[in-house]
Parts: sequence; C-alpha cells; structure tokens
Amino acid sequence: MAAASRVQAQYAAWPYPHVPLLASLPSTHPYELHADWLWDRSGSGPAPSQPRVWIAGCGTFQPYVFARANPTATLVATDFSGPSLERARRRCRLHGQPQVEFAWADLSDPSTWPDGTFDLIECYGVLMNLADPAAALRGLRERLTSRGVLRLMVYPHWSRQRVFQIQRLARLCGLSAEHRHHPAVLRGLLRSLPQTHPLRHAFTTYQDSRNDAGVVDAFLHAGDRGFTAHQLGE
Repeated sequence: MAAASRVQAQYAAWPYPHVPLLASLPSTHPYELHADWLWDRSGSGPAPSQPRVWIAGCGTFQPYVFARANPTATLVATDFSGPSLERARRRCRLHGQPQVEFAWADLSDPSTWPDGTFDLIECYGVLMNLADPAAALRGLRERLTSRGVLRLMVYPHWSRQRVFQIQRLARLCGLSAEHRHHPAVLRGLLRSLPQTHPLRHAFTTYQDSRNDAGVVDAFLHAGDRGFTAHQLGE
C-alpha cells in the first residue's frame, strides 16, 4: 500500500484527536484562533467582520474550536478521513455550532478542494503527511484573499527526534496502525523500560500517549516526518 493510502487508512481507523464529544471550551480559551488576534499578529490590518475560514485537514476537534472562537465566521472544514469528519460534525451539532460546513477533501488533489477563496486557512499538522507539501502550500496560497492569513504547523525535525526514535523502535518490533492491539503493545513496551530511560520519558510525557488514537498519531504514524527551519523556509 502506498504511503498516502496508509495515512488515509490510519485516520479512517483511528480518528484523531481523541476528545470526548461532551468536552467544551469557553470562546475565550483559544485566544490565538480569534480572527482579530491572528490579523493583528500577522500585520494584515483589521480582521474581516465575517471571515470565511477553511480548516484544511480538520480532524475531529478543530471545527468546534474555531467556531467557538469566531462565532461570526463562515467555516468550511475538510478532511480525507470520513470518520473524523463525522465525529467533528457530531461535535458541532451537539454544541450548537451550525456555521460549519463539512466536506471530504484530499490536500494532495486540488480538484477535491472547496470552491472560492478564504480569509483564513488553517492547516495545522497536515502538510508533513503529504508527498509534495510544497505543491499543496502553493495551492493554499492561491486560495487566500488579498489580506488573507494562513495558519500553518508542521512537525520540527530536531525537537521531535525522540518521537521519531520511538517510531523506528515500533517498526523494528513490527508494530503498526493496522492492528488494533498494537498501541497497547507499544505502551506496555515503553512503560517496561527503566524510569530514567529517555524513550520512556518521551512517551509517558507525551499527552496523547494516554489514548490509542494518540499513540497511533504520534508513534505508529504511517507517514510522519519533520522539517528543519531551513526546509520550512524553502
């Protein structure tokens, strides 16, 4: 199976992040997601009063958080994991956030992208999973309005080395996201190491290691990689 297909199958089997549907946030909590704050920090002048937002690779939680932070915005949330989209849709419906439109899209295939331009594009923790992240980034830029803001995150090469080491250990042990019991196997293996072992410390202090979907996303990922500052700049 190609790497892109493995990643897609992973998020279909393990919708991420694993957050209880009843979990809620005050609208003031994700302050860095408020349009006014983002436009101010980006030097783009005043934020649109009713921004159009695209969450590109939304997972199960970001649509709700952005809707809470920006109640006057129109949001389009896309993902290539149908189960993640359904969980995100249920969350917004449960918490009374009707301003989010959900659609399936693959960032590797612009023909599946939503129509039109956007004042804000959120692409957080997604590009590093693509075969050609630079092409996707160029496409996202073309979808921004003239004063639009792109909020981007990719994994860092150097500070994520312990995570990458655990990923290599898992592969050497034949562990993968394709088996439902492998997250528990990896958790038991890492917790059997001495308390002072650096890999145990890296695993147990990683918040998502407490749930299986988080273990898969971090340590059994089918296509994870990091970028140095120079690579990201390029």
